[in-house]
Amino acid sequence: MTASDFETHVNQKIWIYGSLVHTRSNTTSKGDTMRFTTMLDLEGHFFDCVHFPQAMASTPIHGKGIYLCQGTVTEEFGH
Repeated sequence: MTASDFETHVNQKIWIYGSLVHTRSNTTSKGDTMRFTTMLDLEGHFFDCVHFPQAMASTPIHGKGIYLCQGTVTEEFGH
C-alpha cells in the first residue's frame, strides 16, 4: 500500500512501509507520552502517523530507518 491508496481505505486497517522523515514526542493531559511521525512511502509521498501511548511501549521509534506502520486510516477536514 502507498499513501495514494489512503482515500479509498478511510476507516480501514492497513499496513504501509515508510521511511522516517521527522518525529516528535508530545505529552497527553494524563502525562503519557505519544509520538507524531512523518514518513515517506515507497512512491515518495509523505504520510503522517500518530503513535498513541499504549502503542509506544510495544513499538518504539528508534531513529532513522524503514518502519512497517499498521493502523487505521483516518480523515479530518478533507485530509
